[in-house]
Amino acid sequence: MRKETRSFGTFDQILARLRFGLPEFNVGIEPFTVQDVQAAVAANQVDDRAHQSPELQAAYDAERSKGADHVKAWMREYHIRRTAYFVTNGWAGPLTLDAAGWIRDGAHRLLAAAVRGDEFVDCSQP
Repeated sequence: MRKETRSFGTFDQILARLRFGLPEFNVGIEPFTVQDVQAAVAANQVDDRAHQSPELQAAYDAERSKGADHVKAWMREYHIRRTAYFVTNGWAGPLTLDAAGWIRDGAHRLLAAAVRGDEFVDCSQP
């Protein structure tokens, strides 16, 4: 596995390339801003649940019955708070990229780096 330090651009450029979505509702997550994340950090509204965690999946399953608009707003808040968690707490280890250079693991960490003003982040790639 190759390791490197890479620049991915501004927060808005990164967010535009990421694909947060709800396939079963055929909708995407509403965009959020640096200010949204900074407000969550200031209010200590962070979420330490990993995106693939059973705890988050259970919470998501409970919210799904409330409809697409509700779930969309709920997931937007999760992504803001998850990004805020990494702004506040940092992280260990590099982001993981696929062979084409797309983020395979680490989207929230990458957004957090952009909010913090980090110009470069450590990455690993097969």
